[in-house]
This record gives sequence, C-alpha cells and structure tokens, in this order.
Amino acid sequence: MTIIFFTREEVVIDQPLAFLPPVTTAHVTIAGVALFFLMWLVLLFLCRWSPKRGSFRRNYAIPYFDRVTAYVIEIFQADPSNDTLGLRSTLLLSSAGEPVGLEKGDRLGDYVLEDVIGKGTYGVVWRARKGKQLFALKVANFITTVNEQNAEENARLIKQARDEAKRWTTLSHANLVRIVDAMDLGLVRGNPRDSGAAGKFFVIIMPYYERGDLRKYLEKDRSKNKRCTVSLTLEVIFQIGAALDYIHDRKLVHRDVKPSNILMDADNYLLGDFGLARFEYETINSIVAKGTTPYLPPDVQPGDRKASHDVYALGVTMFQMLNGKLPSRRGNSLDFDAAVPDVLRSFLGYALEPNAEDRFGSVREFLAALKFAQKQLEIS
Repeated sequence: MTIIFFTREEVVIDQPLAFLPPVTTAHVTIAGVALFFLMWLVLLFLCRWSPKRGSFRRNYAIPYFDRVTAYVIEIFQADPSNDTLGLRSTLLLSSAGEPVGLEKGDRLGDYVLEDVIGKGTYGVVWRARKGKQLFALKVANFITTVNEQNAEENARLIKQARDEAKRWTTLSHANLVRIVDAMDLGLVRGNPRDSGAAGKFFVIIMPYYERGDLRKYLEKDRSKNKRCTVSLTLEVIFQIGAALDYIHDRKLVHRDVKPSNILMDADNYLLGDFGLARFEYETINSIVAKGTTPYLPPDVQPGDRKASHDVYALGVTMFQMLNGKLPSRRGNSLDFDAAVPDVLRSFLGYALEPNAEDRFGSVREFLAALKFAQKQLEIS
C-alpha cells in the first residue's frame, strides 16, 4: 500500500469564510498527521503505563500498540521525505525494540533470560544464566536486523555502542565493572507458541552482582528513615572516585555516574553501566530538553560531556547518600540534613557550586580535598 502525504500541486479548498486563510491539501494533511500522532501518544500511555501486566494489557493493548508503532515506522522507512516532523530517528530509537518484547525464558545466544534487574532509555538489563553461571545482560532498545529499510540506521547506532563497549573491555580496575563481551545475539523464544526469532539484539555482557546497586540500598534505607553513615559514604565515594581517576587518565568519560550505576560485591563498590552510557545520553539529547537530570551540572551544554561532569555527578551521589535526597537549595545554600558534619557541608558546597569555575576541576582534586576533610573529621 502506498501512502501519499503531499501532492505535487497544492490544491486550495473552497471555503465560505473569506476572512480565514486559504486551506490547502497540505494543511489538511498536516492536521491529519498531527491527529494521528496524538492518537499514537494516547495509545503509548494507555498501553504502556501499568504497574502490572494484566491479561487485557498483555493480550490486547500491547499487540495493538505494537502494530500502530510498526505502521508508523513503515511509513517513514518507505519514504523519508514523509517525516516532516523529524520523528523517524526518535521512533526507531524509542520503539524499534519494543515489538519483540523479551520475556523470561527467552534465549539470547547461549544466555537464558531469568529476570529484569534494571531499565533505562537504552533498554533493559536482564539477569541471565549460561550453564551454571549468572550474568547481567544489558540489551539495547533497538534490533540489529529487522528489515533492510532500518538496517543502515541501526548499524550506525550499534557501531557507536559497540565501539564504546569494546574500549571498556580493555580496562581493568578493582572498582570498575568488567565487561565480558559486547555482541549481537539472536533471539530464540522460550515460549513454544511464539518460536519465531525477530532479529538480533545488541547485548553487553557483564558479571552479575547479587547485592545489587547503590540506588536500591538507598531506597531501602530511606524507607527506614535512615541516612548513610559518614564512614560508608566516604568508603563508596573514595572507591568510585578511584575508578573515575583511572578512566579519566585514559581520556575516557563515564557520562552517567549515579547510584543506580554503582554496584556492590562482597568487598568493593564498582562503577558500571558505561558501555551504553554515551548512546543513552545522545538518545536522550534527541528527545528531551538537555541538562535536566540532577546528576548533570547546571552549566552543561548539549553534547558537551567532560570529565569534570563526572566529578559533579560524584558530588551529587555523595550528597544523596548523606542526606537521603537529591541536592536542593535554599537561596544560595544547599539544604543539608542536620546530621551532616560542617566540614562535609563545606566540601559539598564547593563540589556542587553552580559556576563551573568554582567547582573541582578534576576527580583527583576532588579526592584530595575529601581526604583533607576526612582528616578534619578525625581530629574533631
């Protein structure tokens, strides 16, 4: 079926109200497209927003939404000139992986999916099993091979993510999550009633850490009206700071330092989630306003990611651990919990200064100042 959005010649439609501007077929088409996408967004909300997967949502709502999404993408792939609103890349990024819908029991390569342990703009993190060993599989929210039309677009995204991940596989540090591999893996359904594969997924394979991440730990503490102790906070920040110092020395930037990307094993705290951090950030840049995340400094510019931004995010994480909340200000001063020592208030006030010139310029400078603050605490 061929869908024609615009005719070669603009036809003016007769209308009785002379004081209104002429209505052309282009106007009618644009209005129709706008209405179509409004309906699509309503379906997005109705079909995706639900704390549980009810039978109606699973059997009726999601399949219908997926058909609409596939239809919209098909229009733009058939003729890119139809994309007058510039939505083609956004649709491919935000929905290309969704129609496949990975489920527990599905297999990606040799890895059997068990449970979802994290979600983000990039896609989903699964706990998966290979033989007797557990892994964390970060599955990108786009498919490697769906059809010829979107192969070129996806190839660019996958190469970008793969190159980033491969760089991290060469790193070795006690406080960095090790990337086992990054590859395209084919899908085999665990449900025999739906055995068809739907292309390949780009997957980053990492060790699985049973203790989880710092965000979950903070949420558990918050439910008990607790804050992290100073000693625990310093232990975490010094270890993650050491990991950042290591990668910054190698001219790499993490781009997404926050509690959910700090994992815990039996002995150490580890910085992870770097394999697709750049891809996720650039995807967000194409969809929403820049600089809105609380872990980015207020002066950050679109596409401008520096090592100093990682340092700022580390300061936000430290504030969150000590106060049980993200930084907020009363006038020019940060709003601290009463239990936070004065020396750490001064330190964080400097680390989270709105003006970049007044903040720490490097993680090494950050850690040196924090060690001095730690000594002041020991003296007092």
